[in-house]
Amino acid sequence: MDNTLISRKHPQVRSAASPSRRSFIRYFSVSAAALAVEGCGGGGAGGTAVTTPVAPPVPVPAPPVAPPAPATPVWLSIPTIAFTQGSPSSFSVADYITATNAAALTLTLNALPLPAGVTFNAVNRTFDYDGRGAVAATDGHVLTAIEA
Repeated sequence: MDNTLISRKHPQVRSAASPSRRSFIRYFSVSAAALAVEGCGGGGAGGTAVTTPVAPPVPVPAPPVAPPAPATPVWLSIPTIAFTQGSPSSFSVADYITATNAAALTLTLNALPLPAGVTFNAVNRTFDYDGRGAVAATDGHVLTAIEA
């Protein structure tokens, strides 16, 4: 008996393999596929799949954000302030200071007394003269600017 097989699709191809060998290969490939599926946790009749629980990721808190450091106000040179006796007037220092947030700027004057009739108005950033003070000259006055 001749064990030569002829392919139905390609009659020119002949194989000397026996039909029992083909059935073995078919059975082996089906078994291998079943083992692969079972090994991947896909079920199968033979074993139980072992799963390892996975903990949800722990959220990492964002690092604290430090508030931005206040910018240092920049002073321009202030000229000598002079008032005329008998004439009430004001001198603004607002034009001599630059800040990133002028609305949040606070000016303070040191404790050295001003001449009679002269006051410092921190809200308006002015030196005000009421016109009644006597002639005087003082120095050593220090303005401090803080941007909050």
